[in-house]
Amino acid sequence: MSIIQFDSVDAPLDRAGVGPAAARALGRAEAMGLLHADAPIRHLDLRLLTRLLREVVRSSGIGRDAVAAIAMDAPSPERISTALRRLFEELEHSPVPEHEWQALPHTLGIELLTELVGVSAASARRYTAGERTTPDAVADRLHFLALVVADLAGSYNEFGIRRWFGRPRPQLEGRRPSQLLHGDWRADQAGPQRVRELARALTGTLAT
Repeated sequence: MSIIQFDSVDAPLDRAGVGPAAARALGRAEAMGLLHADAPIRHLDLRLLTRLLREVVRSSGIGRDAVAAIAMDAPSPERISTALRRLFEELEHSPVPEHEWQALPHTLGIELLTELVGVSAASARRYTAGERTTPDAVADRLHFLALVVADLAGSYNEFGIRRWFGRPRPQLEGRRPSQLLHGDWRADQAGPQRVRELARALTGTLAT
């Protein structure tokens, strides 16, 4: 279950678009293994947002500009929103396999994760433990899955996310998402991109 479960936000995060931008950026960081909390975050204010973004920076070096923009005295809602959108894009293009190997098995389960990434369970354990460097092609697939999980996490729990990969979809001509993420696939290929588009379209809806 995602820790990003805001019931309320304080000013200036309550301005139109700022709260959702925070949820999207933080949700993506969480799926990538860059955020941790003992309990769901129900209430967000500027101080907590800044602390969470600093955790992302400490974990990965990603988001320094966002922290600099938000940590200034009385940042405007527009400045905060812009910083969060830039962070969201920065995370898109910043694989962090050493963290994603830690996070994704909890969401997808090691059996499904290794099937989708195309490695053995033994290799996954070595990558997770830092005994071997994750090959670039594997890191690319791993990061792609983290982004898909982030897209789905607002609508599904962990069981639902796992089942999503295995259910036939009319948008995929009756195929399962997992069928398009098989073998030596790359994130920029047509099949995986269709899976990504489907996940983005379903985020925030009552999809099954």
